[in-house]
Amino acid sequence: MFKIDVIKEHVTNPSNRLGSLLMDLDALAGIIAYQHTGDGVSTVTAAVDRITIEHPLMEICDLELSGQCTYATGRSSMEISCQVSKVRPDGQPAQPDDVLITCAFTMVSLDPATKTYVPHQYVHYTG
Repeated sequence: MFKIDVIKEHVTNPSNRLGSLLMDLDALAGIIAYQHTGDGVSTVTAAVDRITIEHPLMEICDLELSGQCTYATGRSSMEISCQVSKVRPDGQPAQPDDVLITCAFTMVSLDPATKTYVPHQYVHYTG
């Protein structure tokens, strides 16, 4: 059957799994952007940069997707940095060897009625 072949190809093809993971990262970046901008603002993905596979996945394990707003000028765009890492036992933070993928999303805030840019909070990093 055609449908079963398509589903089997989607599940077994490694590039499809990476694509699904990138879709999940995009959704995560959208959630983080909405938390930064608040209600009443539409947020769209403008760009995805620096997708880096730090360590290839060599075993079957649970994965954790995490991210944060790392740059926002207070205008309409912001950078959301995300990572995929192996889940550590007992809720321990990910170690550098556990990080599989890192990437950055540029998100833009728009007014849903006028489709014009909406300013948002400034992010100042002190590190």
